[in-house]
Amino acid sequence: MKNKKLYLLVLVLALALALNFIQATDVSAAAQFEDYKWGQRWIDTANDLQEKGKDNIWCGQRSRWSNNARVCYNDTILGNRCSVTLNFTPETELLSSIEIEWAFSIPPPEDLIARLTTKYGTPQKSKQYQKRLKRYQKTLIRNQKRFKQNEIGFTWVLPGFVVKLGGNETGSTCLWYTNVKLTEKGVQEAKELAAKARAKEIAKDKNRF
Repeated sequence: MKNKKLYLLVLVLALALALNFIQATDVSAAAQFEDYKWGQRWIDTANDLQEKGKDNIWCGQRSRWSNNARVCYNDTILGNRCSVTLNFTPETELLSSIEIEWAFSIPPPEDLIARLTTKYGTPQKSKQYQKRLKRYQKTLIRNQKRFKQNEIGFTWVLPGFVVKLGGNETGSTCLWYTNVKLTEKGVQEAKELAAKARAKEIAKDKNRF
């Protein structure tokens, strides 16, 4: 009798663990890039990516052409190849935003929307996207439901960060994660760096005469 009860208890626990694993896998599949820590230094992030064996990692530090340090690499998210760009604040080089771009192999927007809604709740839908979809009948091909260039279709506003789903300037499907405080910090740092650069140029001009 005791063995039977123990067997039933083990079976229930196993089923519960399996259910939790399935649910966790389904939800986390929408955001495999969420393993990063907001505010992490770019060099630490790049090292972590190398340890995970990510493809084609490219690191760009702040330069005369760009204020932001960034780390880019290729990945597979939701079963589709994509490029991931991690942006860092200009001076302190802290992770402030993430962009995932599906350029060629694009998951259907409705799949992305469903997964993100499961994780973050009901999104704010842009009027532009809703009006465009009303023009199409349900029988039309799925491609017409893709996002247009520079179109934000859905936004999830969460404590401390914002998630946006839409199309970028090339018409690719994109998912943006933005940490609000760190992005504001990055904007302030960029202004200060620009002011320092201007002051340096003015000082150079004065020394010429």
